[in-house]
Formats: sequence, structure tokens, C-alpha cells
Amino acid sequence: MILRQWFGSLVNRAVALVVAAVLVTALVLTLANSFLSRGELEDQARAQVETIAELVASELDDRLRRRLETLSHVASNLTMSEEAFQGRARVVLQQQVALQHQFDGVYLIGAGGKVLAETPEKYHQTGINVSDRDYFKIASSQLTPVISAPTCPTTRTFRH
Repeated sequence: MILRQWFGSLVNRAVALVVAAVLVTALVLTLANSFLSRGELEDQARAQVETIAELVASELDDRLRRRLETLSHVASNLTMSEEAFQGRARVVLQQQVALQHQFDGVYLIGAGGKVLAETPEKYHQTGINVSDRDYFKIASSQLTPVISAPTCPTTRTFRH
């Protein structure tokens, strides 16, 4: 009854209409702002992820480049006969401390595919033949060092 009486006045109806319009406008603006803000935040997050990915990729490229340069440098200094190489492989590998700090594992493999020396020796690969493996075929055909794809240490498997 009081509400009906309040809306009986033309001024009160106008006030109610203005208040309703303001509330609807505020609601519409809030929703529009929310959607626009969400879109902007998603764009910013995407841009940040792309920037981080580019930084990580650049850092990985630099590390791989340095490792490949180190391998190439060491390989260029290993000019000796096959027999001398086979006899001194373990000593040569132990002298290359820089390689041990940059790689999880380093293997010296003879021309026939036999692993002559390794570091660390915990994988017990010395003496096995790897001539049928892709990395050996690639390295043999290109005569360049090969950096294999990383593997999880707990899932690493070796064939004998």
C-alpha cells in the first residue's frame, strides 16, 4: 500500500526511473569493463608467455652453441691414429673436464661404432657397439659432433 502511494506521485516515478536507468547503465558498464579487462589480461599473459619462451629459447640456443663449439674444439684436437685413439680414449676423455661440466654424459666412439670411453662410467657403455643407432649414423655421415635430445634420467635406457 505504501509503495503504491509512493509511486502515485509523478516526481517519485521519475526518480525511480532515473535510479533504474543509472543502475542498468552501471551494470552494463561493469559487465563491458569486465569483459574488456579479461581480454586485455589474456593478451598480456599471452605476450608474457611468448616473451619468456623467446628468452628461454635464446638461452638454450646459446648453451647448445657453446656446447657444440666446445665439442668441435675438443674434436679438432683429437688428431691421432685409430690405434692410438683406441688406446688413449679413456685418458683423453678424463682430461676434458670442460665436457664433463657441460654434459650429463660424454662418449668417445670409434669409427666402427664401438664405445671406447665414457664419462660418467655409471652407465657401463664402454665396449658396446652403437653403429646401428641414429646418432652414430648422423655423426658418421656428417663428421660433426652430435648433441642428442635430453632424456629423463629415470627413464634412460641403454641397449647392449
